[in-house]
Amino acid sequence: MLIYPFEEQIFVEADIPSVFVGHPLMESISTSLSREEFCQLYHLDPAKIQIALLPGSRPSEIVYHMPVLLDTITSLGKNRNIQFLLLQAEHLDPSIFRNSLASVSDDVLILDTHHYEALSASDLALSACGTANLEAALLGTPIIAFYRISPLTYFLGKPIVKIPRYSIVNILSGRTVIPEFIQKDFTADNLCRAALDILEDEERRADMLEQFTRIKESLGAKKASENAAHELARILNL
Repeated sequence: MLIYPFEEQIFVEADIPSVFVGHPLMESISTSLSREEFCQLYHLDPAKIQIALLPGSRPSEIVYHMPVLLDTITSLGKNRNIQFLLLQAEHLDPSIFRNSLASVSDDVLILDTHHYEALSASDLALSACGTANLEAALLGTPIIAFYRISPLTYFLGKPIVKIPRYSIVNILSGRTVIPEFIQKDFTADNLCRAALDILEDEERRADMLEQFTRIKESLGAKKASENAAHELARILNL
């Protein structure tokens, strides 16, 4: 049972029985607060540009991603009136962020809840590759994707990984809709340039949002669980 439509052809070519049931996120992703309500709840200025930071959910991701994000916060903060929202995975110790963000604490709000509301209320998301990219797209928030691992792991894995794009948003689109900065390209300078470009280029933002709508339509109606149950019932002859 497949959750992405592009997987169907892969399984057909491998002669493995399969069926696309839809993506479970379509059933769970929703928001309970408007941008205005979210800003009021967290005492934010709705007139400010809001950028969501999603450094990842694993401690190793935080180690590799936070130094670059910290430099990005510092650089962008010099040029724009920006409020940063750092979305913390619930299982991570908050101190891992507070210690590293001490120098810019006035500009960064750390959130361990209302993540979808924060994403929906943001003008841009800087997100590690993963499900968070898709969540932002489904909520209609422009994204910049990034990822960095240890140099040795990257060196060993690079010859094996043959895909041209890493973000699920770009994979689903079949082209590079959102910027991706992987390994050595993941720098504060690259993030800042891309962020300012997206924030200032209405045509580019509109193209992104149009592709996000197409992705949402391709993932099927909100019936992944129901479709999966029907498929299991069919296999079991129930």
